Amino acid sequence: EKAPYVAKAAQKKAQYDDSVADYQKKQ
Repeated sequence: EKAPYVAKAAQKKAQYDDSVADYQKKQ
């Protein structure tokens, strides 16, 4: 089972990837 901080880091990375993709779409 994953530790909570691992899940939080994964969630942050997903949000970061989303915002990067969004930024690239606007280019």
